[in-house]
Amino acid sequence: MTKTITFSIAAYNAENTLEKCLSSFLSLKNKPSIEVLIIDDGSTDSTAAIAERYERENPELYKLIRKENGGHGSTINTGVQKASGKYFRPIDSDDWVSPSTDEIIEKIEDKDFDAIACDFLVKHLKDGAEETHTYDFLEKNAEDFISRRKDWPATFPYHSIFYKTEILRQNKIHFEEKCFYEDSEYTLYPLPFCESFFYINEPLYVYTLGSSEQSVSFANVMKHIDNQEKILEKLFDFYTKNEKADKSAYYRKRIFEVLNFYYKATMRREWYEDSSLQERKRAFFKRLEKSNPSLFLSYVGETNLRKVQHLTKYRIDGLIAKTYNFLKKRQG
Repeated sequence: MTKTITFSIAAYNAENTLEKCLSSFLSLKNKPSIEVLIIDDGSTDSTAAIAERYERENPELYKLIRKENGGHGSTINTGVQKASGKYFRPIDSDDWVSPSTDEIIEKIEDKDFDAIACDFLVKHLKDGAEETHTYDFLEKNAEDFISRRKDWPATFPYHSIFYKTEILRQNKIHFEEKCFYEDSEYTLYPLPFCESFFYINEPLYVYTLGSSEQSVSFANVMKHIDNQEKILEKLFDFYTKNEKADKSAYYRKRIFEVLNFYYKATMRREWYEDSSLQERKRAFFKRLEKSNPSLFLSYVGETNLRKVQHLTKYRIDGLIAKTYNFLKKRQG
């Protein structure tokens, strides 16, 4: 029996969260329509033992795949190679699937779309609050919307979009390994090969937010800033190759969302206390501008602050830093 969806779990030293992730599939009534690949990315804790237990107790549902450590992107690449499902949906080991996954499976098992987007849930670890990210600017169960639409209030992040397995496999789409933030590649690289799209206004993915170990925590953003810059430069290259495509408005919007994440992180106080970080950001922005001047200038023009920063050759950072340090000395 061909599976409808392959879920690929990226698991590295995930002994504290993997049980919650894997158990969320057991409550689904459509388990025969899915497979769950647990990609153990060279863990040194009890991740593999937990995965082995689930595989042993439910061999028709779970499959453990061991590999050397290669980072999150490598688990997606491995999952695509091993998948037997018609569609491929990666899941991080500290996240899980929602009960409405059953409804989504039923809506797509007889359909043939290249890309599918869903709502998703965000679970805040600090206070337990839960919020649904939905796309109310789209019709319910909308089809073929990406090429037709030119105005994009928001795009589909990693937690929302997934693809037909053959789109990833036949086009040899490869995601950066041993690198953080490659989930941004996942949201864009397959799209040039996608001709049909389907939106389902139900959440599949439950995304946990608030762990200090997450790549989006500020400490890890600072630690892996070089990875962010590397991925953004690759996304600019992607846009340069595809800027004349009918989906280019969507590509541009998505890249700007990723760039906003970098920009906001580098506007924090810590950057103004370190002149080398200020210079690093200026040099990075200059590389982006050189890579694709029109795309970069379009981004700069989104707000007056970025426009001023560009026209003054990024010296506004230095001015803010000097003002901050001056006020700090006076308070001291």
